[in-house]
Amino acid sequence: MTLPIASIISSAIERVQQQTVSAALVYTTHERWPLSLTQLFPSSPLRISILDSSFNPPTLAHLALANAPNPFSLPSDYDAKLLLLSVRNADKLHQEGDAALFQRAEMMSLLATRIHHNNSGSPPNIAVGLVNEPTLIAKSSALRRFLHDRLAELTSNPSYSLSIQFTFLMGFDTLERVLAPRYYPSEGEMHRMLGIFLSQQGDDARIICARRFVDGRDGEIDSLPGAKPYLETGR
Repeated sequence: MTLPIASIISSAIERVQQQTVSAALVYTTHERWPLSLTQLFPSSPLRISILDSSFNPPTLAHLALANAPNPFSLPSDYDAKLLLLSVRNADKLHQEGDAALFQRAEMMSLLATRIHHNNSGSPPNIAVGLVNEPTLIAKSSALRRFLHDRLAELTSNPSYSLSIQFTFLMGFDTLERVLAPRYYPSEGEMHRMLGIFLSQQGDDARIICARRFVDGRDGEIDSLPGAKPYLETGR
């Protein structure tokens, strides 16, 4: 598929900013994303990895995360992959010299062409998407609404239902924000929301975090306040 033209990106940014859609795609490797191009009946749950970042700019670290295999179901890969950019950031305000949203979407589309599918012989199943939500759980909810509508459209079946399992890929700094009570109404509400988000009986989501090495020291995930109960459940 050719890279998206300027009008596609501009229109997607505008629709997401105006919240006329819960999410928008600006690039896909084929028209059936997130479904497979070759499988008539997709697996359930449909396993989608999501690399959510500000992509200012996309880096080799982003590429390494996106290309990493699925450790929850080795040797199998994810069924689909998504690079996700929010037009509304919870922390980072636009600074002079930062790439514009339009430029980031273009660079993410270029990055998507470097992402491979770890299942031998399977064609890539990658997309670049936009949302207008600042927090992880809100982004997940917006994507679920969007994918419900997209799957209904792809299958020409308004009642089509498929279990979807998100795995969010992130760096250590992002994980710190996920476990920070300041992004939630209260600490108790944070644990309630994360409990649903990461529970098999709830949203059935997972988080994979790259370790951070600073001055030769390893940033230990289990040292993060609030991380222990989710580490114990393997989520």
